Amino acid sequence: MYGNPSFSGSLNLCAIECALRRFNRKCKNRFGSASCTSCNQYIGNYIQADPRHIRLFMMQAEQKASRLKVASRMGLAPLIMAVLFIGGCGTLLFLSERETDRINAESQARRTYASTSIQQTSYNRNVTQTLNRVAVDLRNNVDVNRDGKINCVDAAVLFYQYYPNKNDVRITLNKHPTNGFNHLFNMVRINGVWRGVEPQSVFAGHNSFYMTDAWPQKYDHQFNQDATSKYSVYSR
Repeated sequence: MYGNPSFSGSLNLCAIECALRRFNRKCKNRFGSASCTSCNQYIGNYIQADPRHIRLFMMQAEQKASRLKVASRMGLAPLIMAVLFIGGCGTLLFLSERETDRINAESQARRTYASTSIQQTSYNRNVTQTLNRVAVDLRNNVDVNRDGKINCVDAAVLFYQYYPNKNDVRITLNKHPTNGFNHLFNMVRINGVWRGVEPQSVFAGHNSFYMTDAWPQKYDHQFNQDATSKYSVYSR
């Protein structure tokens, strides 16, 4: 997939657009922050790569974006964009060569992980330990916002409350405009990458805690909204 020129060129243009938006102050978010996961121009949404390699790729994109700004003032922007599209194919192969072995290993690990219970895995100790604590409270009908319901709100708030590093966790709302999906969950920074985590995974008996696995047909990350400030008030 990574060697496909169309994909490579598109990712290159996506990265350049990301850099241009930050240059022009249309985007004021720090690259790689939780807010980036809901942005169509964030390349981390399209590839599984070491965060260091993503940052290196973005450094190159920022240099190209800077040259493009100069070219646009000279009327050469279309020509420069064509060159950058082609050049992106070779640049992305750099990521591909470094990541192929790691991605294959992760795929094998995910398949193994799916055949075991979350309680027995140590893939990410902080996440699994927190999920277990959330499950205990949900079984005991802990109602964090006292609305008389035990649902995703309680699970997401409890996960945020128990997760040991508040810099690496967010409470997130995903409300899909057409398929009826309206759900509160958590974004967690795992190995430097923000991932959607279903806080009810252990309670519900799921084999994976990722949102993409728990809700494969309904979850679309582009509709994620950071709701931490709204719901964290219910945590103790």
